[in-house]
Amino acid sequence: MDSTTFSQTHGAPFSWSAADYEVCQNLASLNPPAPVAPVALLVPLRGGGRIAVQARRTVADGLLAHRAIGLPSWRLTHHSGRMIAGFEHQWQAFVAAAYLACLTDWTHSPSALRADTAAVIADIDAGVRKAGGVLLVTPGGVADRMLRVGRVLSPVA
Repeated sequence: MDSTTFSQTHGAPFSWSAADYEVCQNLASLNPPAPVAPVALLVPLRGGGRIAVQARRTVADGLLAHRAIGLPSWRLTHHSGRMIAGFEHQWQAFVAAAYLACLTDWTHSPSALRADTAAVIADIDAGVRKAGGVLLVTPGGVADRMLRVGRVLSPVA
C-alpha cells in the first residue's frame, strides 16, 4: 500500500493523537518473530467450577485471547480467567488488547485492578467497541452501573 492510499484510509500519521500512535506501535508488535505457544487458562463456568482453555498472549501483558467455550467466537480474558470482551474474530481480540494495553497494568489481580478499571471503564468500553467487540459486564455490577450512568459519552466512530 503506498503512502497516498494509506493516508486516505487511515489519516495522515501527523494528525494521529499520542494514543493512536501508541496503538499503532502496539499493533506493529502483534507479529512476533517466532510462533508463540498457547498457554493454559482456567476459565470459570456458569454452573461453577473452571475449565482449561488454550489461550494466546496479547501485546497487553495479563490479557489473553481464546475461543469462547462452545461458541464460534473469541474472548479477551484477564489472566485470572475473568472474561473482559467478546469478538467475532480472533484478530479483533488482539486489536482490542492493543487499545487496552496503555489503560492500566493488566498483570495485577482483579481486586487490585478494580479501582483502576472503574476510573477508565468508558475507555475500556470504547477500545473494545473500536475493535468490533462487546464489553462483557455483569448485569447490575459496578461496570454496568457506571456505563449506564452515562460515562460513555458517544458512540465510537
